[in-house]
Amino acid sequence: MAAPWKKLGELKPSNDPLSTALGKRVALAVVTVLLISGALVLNPTPAGVTEDVPAPRTYRATRPIQLVDEGATEAARLAAAEGVASIFVQDLHAGSDARADVSDFFFAVEETQDLASEDPTLTAEERATRQVAALQDEYGDEISDEALLAAVELTEAGRAEVSGETRELVTLILRDPIREEDLEDARQTLAANADLLRLSPGQRELVSEVGQSVLRPTLTLDEEATVLAEEEARDAVDAVVISKQTGENIVERGEVVTAVQVELLRAMGVFDNNTDGLATLASLALLAAMVLAAGAYLAFYDPEVWLDLRELALLAALLVATVWLVRIVVWLVPEVSPYLLPVPAVAMLATLLVNPRVGLLMAVMTTVTVALLGFSTGVYVVAVLVVDIAAIVAMAQMRMRSHLLYAGGFVTFVMGVVAFLATLASTSELESALVAGAYGLIGGLLASVLTYGLLPVLEVAFRVTTDVRLLELANPGHPLLRQLMRSAPGTYNHSITTANLAEAAAEEIGANPLLARVGSYYHDVGKIKRPMFFVENQPPGQNPHDKAAPTLSRLVITSHVKDGVELAREHKLPEEVLAVIQEHQGTTVIQYFYDKASENGAQPSETEFRYPGPKPRSPEAALVMLADGSEAAVRALAKPTVPKIEQTVRRIVKSRLDDGQLDESELTLAQVEDVIGVYTRMLTGVYHSRIEYGRSKARGTSGVKKPTAAVAEGGGLEDEGGI
Repeated sequence: MAAPWKKLGELKPSNDPLSTALGKRVALAVVTVLLISGALVLNPTPAGVTEDVPAPRTYRATRPIQLVDEGATEAARLAAAEGVASIFVQDLHAGSDARADVSDFFFAVEETQDLASEDPTLTAEERATRQVAALQDEYGDEISDEALLAAVELTEAGRAEVSGETRELVTLILRDPIREEDLEDARQTLAANADLLRLSPGQRELVSEVGQSVLRPTLTLDEEATVLAEEEARDAVDAVVISKQTGENIVERGEVVTAVQVELLRAMGVFDNNTDGLATLASLALLAAMVLAAGAYLAFYDPEVWLDLRELALLAALLVATVWLVRIVVWLVPEVSPYLLPVPAVAMLATLLVNPRVGLLMAVMTTVTVALLGFSTGVYVVAVLVVDIAAIVAMAQMRMRSHLLYAGGFVTFVMGVVAFLATLASTSELESALVAGAYGLIGGLLASVLTYGLLPVLEVAFRVTTDVRLLELANPGHPLLRQLMRSAPGTYNHSITTANLAEAAAEEIGANPLLARVGSYYHDVGKIKRPMFFVENQPPGQNPHDKAAPTLSRLVITSHVKDGVELAREHKLPEEVLAVIQEHQGTTVIQYFYDKASENGAQPSETEFRYPGPKPRSPEAALVMLADGSEAAVRALAKPTVPKIEQTVRRIVKSRLDDGQLDESELTLAQVEDVIGVYTRMLTGVYHSRIEYGRSKARGTSGVKKPTAAVAEGGGLEDEGGI
């Protein structure tokens, strides 16, 4: 493989860059960025959202959003203010004032008695009634008439006793701190204590009612200090901020929309359908930089892909299609789980259609692009990359298309496990993790099914030959190989041996061994049309070339290449295999028939007896050419030994080199030497005694049995070149 910078040198821009290889790649990159940009910029107007009405669809945050919840903030501050304890100050005069009120009451009772005694005409009952009436004006609201009557009926000694008991009881109760809300409990306590006094029932009731009427709080509210404390508590409460991460639900479909959700959607720009211009420009710049970096990576580290415009177009199509698929799916089904999006299918397809390195590159590009669309968060990005790597490993190990089912099952399992673990790590909620794991299993299955369905379509659409396709063609059950085996069994066996040689040599020099094997299988399929004209298929003693003119034999022999190309196209074989069929003889001379024509007195042109070509343009086609000639030549040796086999292989290789047949194959001389070693080693273990090929009379060979036309056609006259 040539150095990357040397291959880049082949892409020199001209005055019209679109007419050059580099210009086409720049144009492809620009188109790719523009198509993806459409998905980034597109912001379709959503259905209206109304407060207190069920949402018509699920809305997710397309970017991080923060919103101050004014209602919740005010509620929190009010709760903080209400939680502040009222500030009270002690009333140092409460006890003395209450005792003074008790004394004033009994002094008033005494005065009413003095007034009533001034009228001697009144009976005791009338006097008592007048006294009660006199007290009612001032005390009637707090003390009952029965208690007032008991008070006026007291003797002076009784009044002193009752007054003293009341003052003592009031003093006892007011020793404890009493707030306004505690006053009723204090009155009940005083009443209970009054019932324990050694007084008459009427006197105990009088003590209770008078004592209760004079009770008052010993702690008074400091309103100014309390208000100040409440304000400080309110100020200490931070604003309630609602945060939504990218991809987090704001409101789910069917959920009654709240005022806060309306504000979040407004902050996100749902209602005005405006796009943040600066953020969009930054995203587009990042996208362009990513595409540029991907192109540079391919140019320097995978130049074969860089130089193949079909593969570049395929990768661009995969990226663009994935972005638009994600955009449309999320727009139509906003509540879809990100693990249901078949993003890993891109890495799987790129691995199968190109190679694992490109698969990894596409995994990174699709993950970044989907993140730019706002459909993935940090944990999802990590999860998808892990799944992509697992998918690339699985796809790289495939050897048959049916193995895609097993690889798909592996990817499905990995995606389910990764989705479960990623969700559990980010939310610590087992139920959510289980749901995400189920979505991951479904998403992995969708990605596998999508890969399986799109693979043959993309192979045909972009004319890409995958290892999977080559493996299918290597199946002996392929219709064309079965036809070759039935119609030309000798050619079939020759092709199998050639395939073993070419594959081993390809592995030795770093070429594509699978392409070398498959190309060898089909390189001689053109012999199906006229199998008896080729020596490996002829019964002993039956050679139609013996009676044919050299020019006619030449036409029959060379036509097997053209016939092979036609059959390959009829069976839709890939271009790489078709190239091997077309190039495996290059422009070599059919030396035997050229010599025969010369011996007959004609003066033929050497060009007339050459294969039409072209010469091998890939290492694999060159390996098939050398394996084809070497196998036929060694097969014809009378008594093959290791030195003779090596000498024969070297002659075949030297004849091709001298004739310039390997000039376009990119094989180095060191690689050619390695190929000679491989072919010698393998052919030594295969062949025993065979009839040795004769050497061309034109080359001055003597003393060797002259080959028949059939022998010459079957593998070439050692270095003289055959078919």
